[in-house]
Amino acid sequence: MPEPADFGSAIPETIHESGVYSGPVDEPDADAAGSVRDATPIVGDSQHGYTGYTTAEAALRNGEIVVTTTEFGLPLKLHVDAVQLRRDPADLAEDLLRLCRLAADRAGAARRVELAQLGLNDQVLDLLGLPTRDAVEQTEIDDEDNHDYEPRSWLEHDGSVW
Repeated sequence: MPEPADFGSAIPETIHESGVYSGPVDEPDADAAGSVRDATPIVGDSQHGYTGYTTAEAALRNGEIVVTTTEFGLPLKLHVDAVQLRRDPADLAEDLLRLCRLAADRAGAARRVELAQLGLNDQVLDLLGLPTRDAVEQTEIDDEDNHDYEPRSWLEHDGSVW
């Protein structure tokens, strides 16, 4: 019976001693101060007009909650004023999720415009699930109707009278 071939010696740079690849040996995981380096987002070649994701922002009318997300709804930045943290947690969570959806829709519409400029037709953009600007506008109008964004009296300030 012939001896099995030793393929590990032919390509040593792809065979590792352990099951976990720890990365290149000459590149440390931390900088001189001991802190871990910041991760950089994976993006495409921006000089050719394409990036890996698009971001958009949504906020409450008073600006006490501001959310920045990708077109997939992944929050990248979140600002919540201390006043909002005193609210019922379920209501706060509902507003945060709603704002993430609104920002995701806005980013999706912006991505749709970018991809259309690169030459993708409307059928492909519909298959990708990217909303049109009209659909985003209608969603925002419906959201305002459902969450009582009626103009308040100029006498009211944070629920009290001046």
